Amino acid sequence: MARILAVGGTGTVGSAVVRQLITDGHQLRLFTRNPDNAVAKFGDKIEVFRGDVMNPRNVEDALFDMEVAFSSLSSPPGKKSINEIEYGGNLTLLESCKHQRIKRFLYVSVLNSEYFAGYPRFFVKYRVEEELKMSGLPYTIFRPTIFMDSLPKLIRKGKVTLYGKQSNPIHFLSTSDFAKVVSASLNHKDSVNATFDVLGPEAITLDDALGVLKRCRRPNLKIEHSSPLLGKALRYVYSSSKSEVAETIALLLEFDVTLEKGDPSLTQALFGEPTVRLNNWLLEL
Repeated sequence: MARILAVGGTGTVGSAVVRQLITDGHQLRLFTRNPDNAVAKFGDKIEVFRGDVMNPRNVEDALFDMEVAFSSLSSPPGKKSINEIEYGGNLTLLESCKHQRIKRFLYVSVLNSEYFAGYPRFFVKYRVEEELKMSGLPYTIFRPTIFMDSLPKLIRKGKVTLYGKQSNPIHFLSTSDFAKVVSASLNHKDSVNATFDVLGPEAITLDDALGVLKRCRRPNLKIEHSSPLLGKALRYVYSSSKSEVAETIALLLEFDVTLEKGDPSLTQALFGEPTVRLNNWLLEL
């Protein structure tokens, strides 16, 4: 079993991975600016280290006596914070891992990150991937598709507005299936210096996925379509006043034009096939 420092371990994806790693017997140290939040989520099952990922000394101290670093580091909306925290923070972590001679760096990226130049939150992950590959550290990169948890977050005041046709199918993924892949990778030598596409069990369009959400959880949900041109205008309007709304619109615009491109065959051959379907996930919420 490994001694693992988790960065970004209190978010939706990170916390699912941390719980799976604990279940599988690994020793976890959680690096966070908010220890109370970490304790509320995990109790005494983990060690908590308070610090700022932008502070190299904090990161060096947190990595002491660890074997593996896991990063699902994210940041608040806004291009500046994404570059400073998610990119800069991961670079600080990479450098500290090299100093501490960490045996493996596990990084949560996103599927097709190189194609999302118009969506900084995804494209920055591609930049981190490239830095990690050049770092000399043993690494494993995970490229999950869109998580099921993203769907309810699209709702604004009981309504979801989609831009364009949204006809591209997506293999929506559960965080529990993803967490099992991350944890299982620690037991496979073939996962060192490798990148894995992680997709869910079924491909459906965003329209159909929201239809399932409506049937299972939100019968009064309104689903509307609008033009990409209007979406671009609204993204610009909200960019300075409501960064989170602007970011959601930008993501929807990218979904309309960017195909899901990924090959999960190696992932599933090594770690098993995903089992959680969207319908069942929604019913169990």
